[in-house]
Amino acid sequence: MTKNSEGRNKLKASSSAIAAVHHLIPPWAGTFRPPLEEIRMPAEVTTETRNNWEPLVAVADSLGYGATARALALAMDRRIEDPVVKLMHDTYRVLQQLGDRIWTDEYLPTLHQLEDAAWDEYRGVSGVGAPHKLTRTELYDLLAVKLIKSVSVPKPIDGARKWAKGFYRKQFEPVWSAMGGVTAAQPSKIISLPRYKKHLSDGTDTDTREE
Repeated sequence: MTKNSEGRNKLKASSSAIAAVHHLIPPWAGTFRPPLEEIRMPAEVTTETRNNWEPLVAVADSLGYGATARALALAMDRRIEDPVVKLMHDTYRVLQQLGDRIWTDEYLPTLHQLEDAAWDEYRGVSGVGAPHKLTRTELYDLLAVKLIKSVSVPKPIDGARKWAKGFYRKQFEPVWSAMGGVTAAQPSKIISLPRYKKHLSDGTDTDTREE
C-alpha cells in the first residue's frame, strides 16, 4: 500500500503480498461468523476509535491473532492521561499526608512509591516512551506548565532549621482551585522515607540555617 496524495490508500495490484491475501480471503469468508458476544477490547483504547478496531479484532480473533490486534490497538489508540493533571492530583495526595511543604528530594521518591500512581514507570508526556522513574528535570518541566517553581524551603530537623529546594502547599492551591477542587479520591499508601517522621513530629524551629 502507498499513501495517496489526497490522504487515501492506494493498493498496488501487482504486489505479491496482496495477491496472496486475495487468494486466502474467499475460503476464510465462507467460514467466518460474527461474534455472538461483545468483542473484548482493552479498556485503555479510546471510545472514539473503539468502533473502528472492533471489526478488525473480530477478524483477527477468527484467524488466531486477536492478542496481536489488541496490542496494536492499544499501542496506536490508547487513552493518554494528561501527566500534568495527574501530577496535581497526586501532589495533593502526597501533601495531605506529609504537611504543608516538601523538599524535592522527598517529593520525587514519594511520587515513585505512591500507590497506583506509576511515577516509577513514567513514559513521558506522550505516554509511549520507555518506562522509567520520573526525574527531577521531568518533574520541574511538568510543574512549569502550571507556573510552579521550586523555592528554598526550611524544615526543622534535630533542633535546627535546614533548607533545601522544594515546594509549599500554597503554591499548588490556586491550581487545585482552578481545576474545580482536587480531593483524594482514594486512600493511598506511601512508603515512609527515612526522615519523614523526624521532621514532621519535631516542633523545634530555630534560626540556624544550613544549606
